[in-house]
Formats: sequence, C-alpha cells, structure tokens
Amino acid sequence: MQWIHYRNETGDQAGFVLTPNIMSVCEQVGKHARSKNSPPDSGAGKELTALSMEEPITSSQLEGANTTTLVARDMLESSRAPRTEDEHMIAGNARLMAEIPDLLQEPLTPDLIRRFHAVGMGGINDEKYRPGEFRDTDDVVIADYDGNIVHQPPAATDLQVRLQMVCDFVNDTGSYVHPLVKTCVLHFMIAHEHPFRDGNERTSRGLFYWYMLKSEYDVFKYISISQLLHAAPAKYAHSYQYTETDDMDLSYYLEYQASIIHRAMTRLLQYVDDLVARAARIDHFLYNLGVYRG
Repeated sequence: MQWIHYRNETGDQAGFVLTPNIMSVCEQVGKHARSKNSPPDSGAGKELTALSMEEPITSSQLEGANTTTLVARDMLESSRAPRTEDEHMIAGNARLMAEIPDLLQEPLTPDLIRRFHAVGMGGINDEKYRPGEFRDTDDVVIADYDGNIVHQPPAATDLQVRLQMVCDFVNDTGSYVHPLVKTCVLHFMIAHEHPFRDGNERTSRGLFYWYMLKSEYDVFKYISISQLLHAAPAKYAHSYQYTETDDMDLSYYLEYQASIIHRAMTRLLQYVDDLVARAARIDHFLYNLGVYRG
C-alpha cells in the first residue's frame, strides 16, 4: 500500500495499491497523451476541436441537466445565450473549461478551488450554488439513488485545514505519484470534502482536467470522462462508496477511473485513426481526379 498525507475525518489514512490495470493505463496515457501527440491545429484537428465540447455537456448531464446533446452543442457552437437553468449549467462548465489553460501555472490553493467553483457555477442559480463560497453549515449529505445517506462530508469548520491538506498533496514534488493517479485522487478528495453547497462534482472534474493539462497531457482537451461516467452513474458512485467504507483504500476508485480513462483514450485514438484514414481516401480520390497533387 502506498500511503498519502490525507486522512478522513475519523483519522483513517488514505492509500492505494498500483494494480496492473492502473499501471497499464498510466503507461497508455504517458504514451499517447503528451503534448507532442496532440492533434494539429488544422485538418483533423478542427474536427477534434468539436470533442472539447463533450465534457462541459456530459458533465452537466451527469449532474441532472435535462438538455439534449444536440441542443447543447448548438448553443455552444453558436454562442447562443442559455435560456434555462440546465443550459446555464452547461454554459458554466464550458466557461470553466475555457479558463483552465490560463490557470496552469498556478499551484493548487483553496482560493483557486473557490475560483473554479465561481467560474463554473456563477449565473446558474446563485442562491442555490453560492458561487465561490465554501459552505458554512453541515446540512449537506450524499445520498444514493434510493435516498440512503452514503456520505456525510467533513464539518464545515474543518474545511480550510482539510482543503489545505488536499492542496499540499497536489503541490508536493518530494514524493512521486504518477500525474494520472494524483489527478484522480484530487477528484476523489474534492468530492469527499464537498466544500460547496452544490456543484462539487463539476468543480472536481474541472480540477481533474486542470491537473492533467498542467502535467502536459494536452490530449485530455479532447477526452470526456463524464461521457462514460454518465453512461453508468451507479458504478461511479459505488467506486466512491467502496473507498470510503474500506478505511480510505483508494484502489477501488482508482481502478474504476482507470477503466474509464482507458476506454476514453481508446475511443479517441480510434477516432483519430478514422479521421486520418478518411483524409487519406479523400486525398487519393482528388489525386486520381487530377485536382490534388500532394
């Protein structure tokens, strides 16, 4: 077990085992997701840019936004003003994802976490979300789909200290943790702390992307983890629950997240291969017509 400097409110220290599956996905990400493997700015890259819209849309749908992907994509592509609270959720997520590249040089701090929330949740329903404000009460619980309470977040009075513990883990360069593992653990920590009244999951997923891009895994601009999480939300929730009920063994959560990232990476690579093959067929067709000479 590899232990990390993070404990739950009862004192259980968090740790994980790097299983073969987790290590395999770390290798896959290291091989295919670095900056040098990013799509070009023209040609196929233009089509890939459309993929960057998937995460803000499906992340909101995962949290209950009742808007079709087609309508949401049209809103983002046309820059149409959102008309409903659901559309405001998607627009807020898109705004957050667009701001992330400007924040890559920042260390993680409680203020940066608040900024992520303020940017992503602002203008949706400010009374409900209180954008950028940490919760000051403990009347927030996490329930399953049957209404059973599965997690009581730590006390609001402990948030500043606990979030600093989260930041120290992320910013620590003294002990190596693979960036993919670290960003998944960060994702878990924010959900566990639940520092805001609402919008915690969207904030945690935004921080996931921030750390992956900060670590120069630029291909993640085109990968939507929420698209796959949205397809099986119960499994996603169970991966949290298993960790929290087994003395903070993060291996459960990391295994599930690794499987999601593996599938998302594989789908992207297949999509790129299809684009390249299609472009080659078009070039060949034009060449035979005498229109294109290479």
